[in-house]
Amino acid sequence: MKTYRWALFVIVLVSMVRPVSAQQRVIVRDKLGLAGLNLTCRLLNCTVALNLGGPSGATEHGAKVLSMSFSFRPSSKEMAKAIDYAKNHGLISVASVGNDGQDVAVYPAALPNVMGVASTTDYDTRSTFSNYGSDVWVAAPGEGIVSTYPYGTYAAGWWTSFSAPFVSGTAALLVSLSPKINQQSAAAAIAHAKWVGSDMGNGRLDVYSTLQSRVAPDQTN
Repeated sequence: MKTYRWALFVIVLVSMVRPVSAQQRVIVRDKLGLAGLNLTCRLLNCTVALNLGGPSGATEHGAKVLSMSFSFRPSSKEMAKAIDYAKNHGLISVASVGNDGQDVAVYPAALPNVMGVASTTDYDTRSTFSNYGSDVWVAAPGEGIVSTYPYGTYAAGWWTSFSAPFVSGTAALLVSLSPKINQQSAAAAIAHAKWVGSDMGNGRLDVYSTLQSRVAPDQTN
């Protein structure tokens, strides 16, 4: 039940960014990869799955975006290989950078083919709990984030786990705009962010600027 609550909370955050007419799949996976939950989200026409065999499994299930709201300290060759496999098959990977309030490397956010996401406050400053440093690609709001909860209720959450879905939703928007967009191009577009400090990557996520960066000059009018 705990995993279901987490999955519901996170996938609705993705849907806040990606309109309900979305057609691609966004795979949301937790740290434990617990079995038994494979929830289809009709609003997004996407699959929330927590036991798909990791990023490579998400690829096989037709995902376009992999949102990973978890982090761990030891590096993993298996995870790195899976992320590379996903990247080579067109998957865009996003992960939270952790909540130690330190400049430390956590995985999968520290892997080369993953966009690491930090947390910002309502005032565009780094959240005190958010990790920071060279592994941060971009930041997004992560304090007092309200989302749906079981039994027709709502809840508020703090942590970078709730920042990452905003970037994942933006990546899904990019896929709808450019269906063949890859990790590198998506990351370059999302880098069009609002500067909030040297330890927060490219800055706080700016969805409008991100999408504008992919619009051809003759489509702007």
